[in-house]
Amino acid sequence: MKLYLFVIITLCILSIIPANAQDNIVFERLNGIKVDGQLFLFINTSTPDKPSLDFQLENYDISKSSHALDGRLFRITSNMGEITPFLQFYNPLKYNFSTSVKEEDDPIAIAIQEFKNAIPTDLVNTILRQSSPTISNSSVPSKAFTENSSKGNITSAPIANINNFPKSILLNEWIFKYKSLISSRLSNEIIGKINDDIIPIIDNIEDVESVLYNSGDFLSDQSIQLYTTENDYFKFELALDLAKAKHKEVASLLTGVKANLGAIIDLLTIDFNTVLAPTINRNQIKDFEDYSSVSATILKTSTVSAIELQNDRINKLKKIIDDLEKFKKQFDINIGGIKFQKLEKVSIENSIDKIKNISFTVKPLAQDGSALSEKNVHKSLSQFVVNRNKVPFVTTSLIYADLDVVSYSVTQIGGKNIIIQDKKNVGIKPAVFLNLLGKLGKEYKTPLYWFPQIGIASTNNNIVVPVGVGWFIKDIFSISAGIVNVFNRRLDALSVGSEVADEKAFQNDLKTGWSRAGYISINFSPGIKKK
Repeated sequence: MKLYLFVIITLCILSIIPANAQDNIVFERLNGIKVDGQLFLFINTSTPDKPSLDFQLENYDISKSSHALDGRLFRITSNMGEITPFLQFYNPLKYNFSTSVKEEDDPIAIAIQEFKNAIPTDLVNTILRQSSPTISNSSVPSKAFTENSSKGNITSAPIANINNFPKSILLNEWIFKYKSLISSRLSNEIIGKINDDIIPIIDNIEDVESVLYNSGDFLSDQSIQLYTTENDYFKFELALDLAKAKHKEVASLLTGVKANLGAIIDLLTIDFNTVLAPTINRNQIKDFEDYSSVSATILKTSTVSAIELQNDRINKLKKIIDDLEKFKKQFDINIGGIKFQKLEKVSIENSIDKIKNISFTVKPLAQDGSALSEKNVHKSLSQFVVNRNKVPFVTTSLIYADLDVVSYSVTQIGGKNIIIQDKKNVGIKPAVFLNLLGKLGKEYKTPLYWFPQIGIASTNNNIVVPVGVGWFIKDIFSISAGIVNVFNRRLDALSVGSEVADEKAFQNDLKTGWSRAGYISINFSPGIKKK
């Protein structure tokens, strides 16, 4: 009758187990990915604004496919209990990568402690007394970006016409006035002076205006080229080299601009009497000297902000280049033509007591360096544990065993101390089991899991220790069977109904023993849930 009742209860339990057993981590622990010493990470940019993280295990091979990292559990198999993650090069202007680590107590270890706490202390003490045991092409530079001038090194093709002055915005009025004042009686010497000493200096105003006003925003251009470069170390290195060349070029050009401006201002001021005065009508020299001085002041003040802007762009580009160089140097490991950065080692204590949770975060960045919307951020939470081919777990179970358990005591009958017995059948009992889950089959491709188990229960004030083996089909159903062992004390020389002198004589006659019988058990759940 009790067996029938057990079957009915089992069927009822089976109807609810599938709904409850799916979220346990015991099976994940057994099926987690084994990793020996290395883990290779990649920022997947198939959707650039919403990146993700992929991985390969040790012995990285570019021809092999990668797998999504998110939510993975890794079982560290190395003897040192540690692995080294490697991160593939990525464009730091486009993505930000970070990690956060949290170590916590292993829920399996917690469950085992709970199992220990479920053991009746008084019964255990009784037993112990009895026995021990992640480029576009550069545009062709203009004339302004390919010529350098300085006050001491001014070059210009000889001209035959003294009216061949450059077109200029900054000096347009001064050039017009100077041409109107040039004397009509000029010697070849003076004409040569104009050709050799004046026009070449004034001619440089074109370069000045080109660099300061018509060269475009080279900082923005280089930033766009660097930002749009893909997550390839060598392509990024080429883009960075082009940015360095552009920085060197514009810095040199700005030095030339300052020298050219200085030469023009000197011509209009301190060199006026020796260079310009001999070329104009004498009665106009004084007025034109004053006019040239004012023009020089206007030229100087009107170019200050433009020079400061170019200086600022040059300095910002230099800082970007320096920061990127420093970042690039971190990726110093070349595997199969791919550059990787060695990240901090993941180390786990060689025990079941700790589990390490690591959150890998990838944030896509806008061109100005600001983060995109939070919905574009990718976070991969992975767990790292010590590898175990057998995983301990605790179940709350229902066992059935057809075994009578007898206990003895002394009672007074007719003034005599008479030995009596109380017999109870184990029948259906709740029990707590400590199990060791493993897989059937060498390649672990079967859906069947097996586990040895040892449990604890009590009946009729006696400790019940079932020992057996069980089977899970995936993680939805578990049944086990084995031998139930009941610790009890038996009469030796005395017998039931015998008279005994006193309690001491009765206790001295009792001997420790075990009663055994077969049992079957239905196990509710591995009992360890995801947090």
